[in-house]
Amino acid sequence: MRTATRFLAAFTAITALVLTCSMSVASAEASTSEDAPTVEVPVFEDPVPGDVLAELPKQRSTPSSRTAPLVAPTTIDTASIELDLSDTSSKPGGRTKGNDKTTPAKIIGEWREVGDSGVKLAQASPTEKKRGGEQPTEAVVRVATGKAALKVGADSIAITLTSAEDGATGPVGVTVPDAVLNGFGGDYAARLRWVQVPAAGTLDDAKAIPVASARTKDATLLSPTITAEPTTLMALAGTSSTSGTGSYSATPLKSASTWDVTEQTGAFGWSYDMAVPDPGVGPTPDIGLSYNSQVVDGATASTNNQPSAVGEGWSLNATGFIERSFIPCAKDDGASGAVTTSGDLCWRTDNATVSLAGHSGALIKDTASGKWRLQDDDGTRFEHLTGTAQGCAANGTASTDCWRMTTTDGTQYYFGLNRLPGWASGKAETKSTWTVPVFGNDVGEPCHASTFATSSCMQAWRWNLDYVVDVKGNAQALYYTAETNKYAKNRTGATAYQRGGVLSRIEYGLRSNQVYASNAAGYRVEFTYDARGRCSDSTGAQCTTGTLDSAVVPAHPTAYPDVPFDQLCTGTSCTAAQIAPSFFTNARLSKVTAKVLVAGAYSAADSWTLSHSFPAPGDGTSPALWMTKVQRTGSAAGQTAITEPATIFNGVTMQNRVWEVDGLAPLDKWRLSSIKTSLGGVISVNYQGQQCTAAEAETILANLNTNTKWCFPEWWVPEASVPLGGRWDLFHKYPVKSIIVDGATDGPLSATQQTQYIYGTPRWRYNDSPLTVAGSRSWNIFAGVNTVEVREGDPAASAAQKVTQYTYYQGMNGDRANSSGGTKAINVTGTTIPDDRWFAGQLYRQRTINGVGGAQISDEVRTPWASAITANDGTRQARFTDIQKTVVTEPLSVGGNRTLETRTTFHATYGYPLTVSTIPSDAAGTCLTTDYAAPNTTAWISGLPSRVRTVAKACADLSTAQYPADLVSDAKTLYDNASWGA
Repeated sequence: MRTATRFLAAFTAITALVLTCSMSVASAEASTSEDAPTVEVPVFEDPVPGDVLAELPKQRSTPSSRTAPLVAPTTIDTASIELDLSDTSSKPGGRTKGNDKTTPAKIIGEWREVGDSGVKLAQASPTEKKRGGEQPTEAVVRVATGKAALKVGADSIAITLTSAEDGATGPVGVTVPDAVLNGFGGDYAARLRWVQVPAAGTLDDAKAIPVASARTKDATLLSPTITAEPTTLMALAGTSSTSGTGSYSATPLKSASTWDVTEQTGAFGWSYDMAVPDPGVGPTPDIGLSYNSQVVDGATASTNNQPSAVGEGWSLNATGFIERSFIPCAKDDGASGAVTTSGDLCWRTDNATVSLAGHSGALIKDTASGKWRLQDDDGTRFEHLTGTAQGCAANGTASTDCWRMTTTDGTQYYFGLNRLPGWASGKAETKSTWTVPVFGNDVGEPCHASTFATSSCMQAWRWNLDYVVDVKGNAQALYYTAETNKYAKNRTGATAYQRGGVLSRIEYGLRSNQVYASNAAGYRVEFTYDARGRCSDSTGAQCTTGTLDSAVVPAHPTAYPDVPFDQLCTGTSCTAAQIAPSFFTNARLSKVTAKVLVAGAYSAADSWTLSHSFPAPGDGTSPALWMTKVQRTGSAAGQTAITEPATIFNGVTMQNRVWEVDGLAPLDKWRLSSIKTSLGGVISVNYQGQQCTAAEAETILANLNTNTKWCFPEWWVPEASVPLGGRWDLFHKYPVKSIIVDGATDGPLSATQQTQYIYGTPRWRYNDSPLTVAGSRSWNIFAGVNTVEVREGDPAASAAQKVTQYTYYQGMNGDRANSSGGTKAINVTGTTIPDDRWFAGQLYRQRTINGVGGAQISDEVRTPWASAITANDGTRQARFTDIQKTVVTEPLSVGGNRTLETRTTFHATYGYPLTVSTIPSDAAGTCLTTDYAAPNTTAWISGLPSRVRTVAKACADLSTAQYPADLVSDAKTLYDNASWGA
């Protein structure tokens, strides 16, 4: 989710509104305009529950192609009001509530309206005795709404209050009707957090004072404390549901973020979005931080467990990559056998995995055509290019190879290009390809020669995304900092390679023919990494400063608890302990800054600062990088930067290894357990306890093919440069048990929201990866669970909970039966439908019932569709998949049920829908038919509709349709001035 930056500005002039104890009411003065300031203050939207709101476009001379959201009319109301105690015929009453930082009060005076604003004031008496002067009898007040309120950082209203008497201080009753907060829906008023800040101050935790409040039927009651110093009372809004309905009770509070549980895997995922300026056209980076508890679950003794530059369990959403895996030569069981004395990497098979939002997973190379397809095929084209003739540039690999991914709208994504279009000597390279020596020790493998020693060459282990260009020539460029190291290749000398790296900056708002022109990009995003690296000494006394691309062993390496500096080799020869390439980073992301080109220079628009710690896991192993908070600051040229309250993260340690007291560590890892959002809401995560015990480990390991517990096996090797020997062990997986959300909005809908997850049977597929050598393959690929029941609401009132039951495909049909081979025949739970591999993770059925054990509210059953195989590497296959049939059943109030059936057919080659037939049980059906323009297989543009027709008949009865009587709509689209259908 995106949240808009709130800006506060000082009131340069305040129209006086005097509250006195006289018995007369002066005439009110209202205005719909205000004096124009000399400097325009940017106006930003504020979030309301349920949708992503972008910043309003800046003012410009030419008309915008976007329609800006409506803003309430500007009003500024003032009045001189007489306050008095309530008489017996009119008792306003009411009490506000708050904490020890607020002033709860009882309303004891008559309500008096401020002009025509709808806002009323009354005398109030604190319900708790606090030391101070006399209660104020006069006040200066200004009520501003609409644009006038936005100018000072308020969402929809700003009320400035000042005691007119020296020494007088105390609460004043203020009531704000919901109608005043116009322009926003979705029970907006009940989701506000009210604070008061110095009128000339800025919004920060040090000066923002919470205000005691209460909700009435159609208004908010407040009791701000006023003094002789002006103070501004304003509301800060919470976030909304993604549906935009404003149903706070249906959707958890989110602040610059989204959270969710991946029901079928039990993983807790949470993301923090960093909204960057939109260029209007062309590729725009999607920046953010993502947490996934499943990443921590997968940390075993055989994996690289160093946290990312963000922290344990986190990743930076800003880029993508294609990665190739190799195998240690000491474990290579190819034709020539393993080189048991080697710490080097060897070629095993031509493989690739892509990681890019919306296009992630294994790439399958078809043995017949040599073409690559995403295993979960979505029509995207992948090309592994070699040499400058195919479009690559020098990037450090022996074969000058890179990748081009083209989506079905023709947008091209390059990985490892390094030298972008227009590059010349002296221009910046992207440093996007990270290489390592790889030995081709078997005949037919790359770089194979007559001896092992001469059979190596530099190959990419990761090609990072570095260039994006759309069909109009709008472009985006990504630049990296590579972290280098050396090791004793083939046990001798010192050979350089890239052990890791980080994203340094993104330039967008580019044209493809001006990538290297001066200030060619209209926008930049810069990533700053702590110059002290991953140093745990908060004082910095034991830290060594430096740059990531010129690493040295620090003076106090023990101050870097999760960086293996012992593996850093910088000389002309490496030690005997450095005979294998190692992959690690000293990077700690400290800041992300979004900039806009203004008058020939880049000016900061928004920035996000990250804070970290190194908490001890408690099992004797070294601490690892943990993100403690992230904080956003809004900036604009010539204005004071405004910092939002931080989003704060807390964690809990959980044991990864099913531990036996055998001298090995239990591998305790920190997991995210609570999040305090910038709006004050708290999200608490509770994980399910351990299901496997050390006492039953032997039994589980002996029957892994039938394992249905929340633990999995892993073959791993204790400390060794040459991976010989090893052992099987079990590791826990922790699904989320419940989520508790306290929105802290202090309104009638601010009750704590609770969600429980009750899981069915977890299963594990056999690891058939060719990169896993014989003897260490097992059933350790998580297939998720077959069923999940989600209960929303108070567990103590289970009959009132909203209950949703999900049934999933796990992809277990055809899995290896046992260690001797064979295949399993497994159906989807409760059906005779084969649980095929290519449908793994898809939803089969979703039932909603009224409370635990209650009546059914709805039932949806889905039938998936799979295309023919689009790529086959001999072990794995790629296919298009989608939903070809859904049947929704709902009860009727008069008894019985109604059904709605939807049937879809798909194009066999491109996978897009051709017909959609809607068949209700109680009404006439419809058929929507889509024809498509001829695919452009050069530019790779497909799926553009040329004709969309809807007829009031089910598709099976289309031949009986009468025209034009049965025609509902018929739309034709032409492209590029070509004839229809071309």
